[in-house]
Amino acid sequence: MTRPIRHGALALLLATPTMPGAIQTAAIAQSQPQATTVPPAPAPAPAPSWRRETAEELLGYIDGVVAEGLDAASYTPDRLRTAIASGNEAAITPVASQIFLKLAADLSGGSVRGRGRVDWHMADSGLDAAGQQRLLVQVTRGGAVGATLDSLLPTHPQYAGLKQALAATPPEDDTRRNLIRANMERWRWMPRNLGSRHVLVNVPAFTAALIDNGQVVTRHRTVVGARRTPTPQLSATITAVTLNPWWTVPQSIIAENGGSFGPGYEVRREGSYMIVRQPPGPRNALGRLKIEMPNEHAIYLHDTPS
Repeated sequence: MTRPIRHGALALLLATPTMPGAIQTAAIAQSQPQATTVPPAPAPAPAPSWRRETAEELLGYIDGVVAEGLDAASYTPDRLRTAIASGNEAAITPVASQIFLKLAADLSGGSVRGRGRVDWHMADSGLDAAGQQRLLVQVTRGGAVGATLDSLLPTHPQYAGLKQALAATPPEDDTRRNLIRANMERWRWMPRNLGSRHVLVNVPAFTAALIDNGQVVTRHRTVVGARRTPTPQLSATITAVTLNPWWTVPQSIIAENGGSFGPGYEVRREGSYMIVRQPPGPRNALGRLKIEMPNEHAIYLHDTPS
């Protein structure tokens, strides 16, 4: 903002009646608004348009999506089949685009969203609207519908194992197939990159595994929440390991025990609160180590004395 003001003041100072004519004319010209050339706005990109052969590739993908644990009927293949039969690309395009965008959303982030994800506390892994649109443009211009949609699927070995199990389960075994499909859906909710070194807690299997570059280094039995106090599904970063930790007893457990604890606990009051701590030792509820992983649920991993 200072530069135009300074130039304007300089032009007024030089354009005085006592100046030589040429200088005065130049100074006055400098003080006048200069015409600027505005570059033309870029032409809008053409709207995606589906060719018949590309739409047929999409229809074939829908017919095979059951292998991913999804229901083909959710993607209205009959609508697309009717549009393709018309031979009119103007009729095919809106139907194919709508179906493709739904598939892109479901494969990249799962078909169940919001409150349907009970006790799920991880960031959404799904492709956002802009990313879905980019893929839509990509396939309508270059094809490769199947490869593009497959690139959105989880790459975790657990997902691949579930997919193999689904393929090997008889069609009439609805109970097992639905269980496998539910777990495949949960893997679509998961972050695509868990890091080369991570701990994976499998709550229903009661196990915790340390994984390094895709290999299970060690696996441990795990105690998880009870049915009335289920363990929330979350992702957190391990920041430290505390050896021989103190255990600060949660207020809920203090209430359950009526504030009565046996010997070996430190008990004190802070206002209306009772603070109970168990010092390190062979009987400490946290065992010999506590894995610190800050999160809003105050969940952490720890050893046990047993």
